[in-house]
Amino acid sequence: MNDNKYGLTTQEQIRLVNGGSFFGTAAIPEKDIPSLQFLDGGTGMNFEQLFGDMLSREGLGGIGGKPLRAVLKHYYEPEKLVDEDSKRLHKWITDKLRERFPDMIAPGCYPPGILLGATWDKETVYETGKALGMEAKAYGVHVLLGTPNVNMHRDIRNGRLFEGYSEDPCLVSGLAPELVKGVQEYGVAANVKHFAANHQETNRLNVNEHIPERALHELYYPGFHACVDAGVATVMSAYNQINGVPCTENRALLHDMLREEWGFDGLVMSDWGAVYHPAAAVNAGNDLAMPGPIAPDVLTEAYNNGTLMPERLAVSAERAADLAKKYGYNGGGTFSAEETDKIAYKAAAEGIILLKNESNVLPLENSAKIALYCDNNGNLLTCGEGSAGIDTDRNLSFYSALSDRFGKVSAEIEEDCDTLIYVYKLPGQEGNDRAEIDLRADAVNELKMILPEAEKRGMKKILVLNVSGPVALGEWESRFDAVICTFLPGMQGAAALADIICGKINPSGRLPLTFPKRIEDMPTYLNFPGDGMQVHYGEGIFIGYRWYDTRRIEPLYPFGFGLSYTDFAIEKLTADCESFTDSVTVTAEAVNKGSK
Repeated sequence: MNDNKYGLTTQEQIRLVNGGSFFGTAAIPEKDIPSLQFLDGGTGMNFEQLFGDMLSREGLGGIGGKPLRAVLKHYYEPEKLVDEDSKRLHKWITDKLRERFPDMIAPGCYPPGILLGATWDKETVYETGKALGMEAKAYGVHVLLGTPNVNMHRDIRNGRLFEGYSEDPCLVSGLAPELVKGVQEYGVAANVKHFAANHQETNRLNVNEHIPERALHELYYPGFHACVDAGVATVMSAYNQINGVPCTENRALLHDMLREEWGFDGLVMSDWGAVYHPAAAVNAGNDLAMPGPIAPDVLTEAYNNGTLMPERLAVSAERAADLAKKYGYNGGGTFSAEETDKIAYKAAAEGIILLKNESNVLPLENSAKIALYCDNNGNLLTCGEGSAGIDTDRNLSFYSALSDRFGKVSAEIEEDCDTLIYVYKLPGQEGNDRAEIDLRADAVNELKMILPEAEKRGMKKILVLNVSGPVALGEWESRFDAVICTFLPGMQGAAALADIICGKINPSGRLPLTFPKRIEDMPTYLNFPGDGMQVHYGEGIFIGYRWYDTRRIEPLYPFGFGLSYTDFAIEKLTADCESFTDSVTVTAEAVNKGSK
């Protein structure tokens, strides 16, 4: 690599390795190096971040102001804005957006990693990546963060579990790179995060994780390696420490393995606020500290006193400049809401999982009289909260979707109702882990009132798990005839779920992780979220199904489980060898043995 192919001064180099705004890089106009617009993420574009960064770049404040909160809440209903500051801000933001994207189609909300993992389908993940890249380009976003998040499902209580794909490294490595390819097809840089082993929100800033080397290489690194092999443009380093070394300062991780062993030639950026020692981070190979704006003083002093290595600074600055020149001029374009709706629908339809269907109560006849218990006016949870939160007016109502297919749908059990659909919701949020996995007390109290009435009437009883992660159902599972898991299904999830319930499409999702019966059965029960700032991965390589199979613990629903409306058999199973060290090829015929 040329030590200074852009003729950068030391101060220009320091500017490039420090964030320029909360979601953007610094520009060096005199060297023809543009600023890059970053934005989350893997389920669509986060307007809170985009609006806040637009204000920050203009010196008008940023995320968190009262007028901005009002605008975010009522962006698609500006008539509900009551104060003049919010009305002016709404107009200012809209004018700025139209400069980037004159067509101004609302961004989409797509299923997160956990539901994409449940599709077990590369094409679906690739198409979702294309939709994300298409929309990001139209809105002038150059780097779409968390595309994908490949951190493993180590413990189902993780607040960001829904962003990851699976508890199985092979499934993650097979699917996640397809999102990279789809996003980058539109000239938008993909970003794989959080490198590495970012598995909890509790004490996430600098928590020290004690992880066996075998577990790191067998479980927690392969998804990243697969995305590097797919050509991902950027990698985000994580908040945590691994065996005593912060990820942003871990040269063995960021240079020796990522670059020398795997051949990554893109840019490493930090998670937001993950650089604890700026000079040590640059020296280790963390090219860009986020968020900005960051004053140059600390790195300037480190450069002058010799603790910041000049050659490491030059290399990181050049990588930042390379990324800016490659992606910073790739703005503009448009997309079709109809086309991206179809992609979101396919992702939800392929991922939604039928977990129970006693006596084939599903699909329902068109004449079914449904009592729907679904708070928030019959709307599903479509996405997580925090970085993964999406503000859009394109979400479909589950109540409306059912009404379109079955006619009248009641909000409570009425005299002519013959079917109960109960939607249990569990949000997921960056910054907060779950303490328990049982159903919430308020839901239990509601079920105690609803189920006896439904049972007395002989109604069909369907439970929909609209959840950010697995839950333990206890006695309640046996009292429902059917159980469907949608996880967080995106803007078209209601339509896909309604079509599964009425039989228009066959459920084909399969669990990408295990549902335990009890919290005590979990492999990480004694090792999550750790003791203060220390957490020991005492389960080693035995996460997910590895644990349940080895310990012979029966889960509620196993990894890979999922029903359909017909029965299949595997026949003529053959392998090309009896023993192997590297690979084996297995062939079989899948035969539909059912009547549908």
